[in-house]
Amino acid sequence: MNIALTFDDGYQNNFKNAIGQLKKIAFLLGSSKILFQVSTNAKMYGFLQEVASPKESWLIGYLPFEDSIDLNELEFTYADLDIF
Repeated sequence: MNIALTFDDGYQNNFKNAIGQLKKIAFLLGSSKILFQVSTNAKMYGFLQEVASPKESWLIGYLPFEDSIDLNELEFTYADLDIF
């Protein structure tokens, strides 16, 4: 089960409850895993560390076209775009 969600600071208190509900939904759907892919500097990464152990995932490469963009400030979240 892949989940794409965004959270702000107000959701941190209810995050563990939300994970519990997601586990129930995943179980009912026959899924044994819930996958979150976020970069280490994303807010959700901090939330997830409280309920799971992070694993290294996909490497992300980038090519800076402008020096004015601070690439250390980028946050990546898993997304899937299918164009047929």
